[in-house]
Amino acid sequence: MERKCKGPYRSTSVLALLSLHRAAAAIIRQTIERAKRGDPIATRLYLEYIMPPRHRRPVILAPLRSAIDASEAMARIASGVSCGDLTAREACDLSRMMAVFLKIREAAENEKQARHDGL
Repeated sequence: MERKCKGPYRSTSVLALLSLHRAAAAIIRQTIERAKRGDPIATRLYLEYIMPPRHRRPVILAPLRSAIDASEAMARIASGVSCGDLTAREACDLSRMMAVFLKIREAAENEKQARHDGL
């Protein structure tokens, strides 16, 4: 008895994906050309699917050496969100990084203090 594949990897699905993959470059080129000519549907497809907004981009911060540096960086992050330079998601990720930095900084200071008290 022949077993039929179930789910997204049925043979017809795989063939359809391969066919789409082979034609993808031509489809994208044609969509871009139509968008350049002013086709609103092609423009929407281009903006939403072909060229989606970048979610991960480099953010340059000053070196963090103290809690004051972290506080200033948080002020710059908040300013970036209010100006539209950073997304809320990016600000949240950076805020978490600042929180981890402050915890590590505090742990390092506690260890230094413990070593100093022990000597």
